[in-house]
Amino acid sequence: MTDPLWTTRSRPDQVRMLFRQADAWYTSSMKTTAKKRILRAAFLLATALLLSLVLASCLPGDGKATPEKPAGFLSGIWHGWVAPFSLIAGIFNHSIRVYEPLNSGWWYDFGFYIALVGGFGGFALSRKVGRRGRYRS
Repeated sequence: MTDPLWTTRSRPDQVRMLFRQADAWYTSSMKTTAKKRILRAAFLLATALLLSLVLASCLPGDGKATPEKPAGFLSGIWHGWVAPFSLIAGIFNHSIRVYEPLNSGWWYDFGFYIALVGGFGGFALSRKVGRRGRYRS
């Protein structure tokens, strides 16, 4: 029967070897974890850039709405969703507005308001159910 590791005081070389193996395993796993983190960060950055380009292509005031064909309900919903991006882009480009001036009236306003207040799920995503089944913020 062999002695357990913790009782082997006469074999320091074996203990050193075990520590070296553990250190090699730990550093190799750290390297793969660091690579995964870098790849994840690069993927998130590329996704954010692509999303910002897609959102910027449909901002209000881009010239798509005309007096003959004004922006309607669905355009109002879209412009409500991209309103924060429109506000930031409007700082750099004065032709981009938060709100499309050439709109169909009440229906555009209704869609814009619904999307602005509701967003892509609003505050429902941040709520948690408590013990008694009630929602809390």
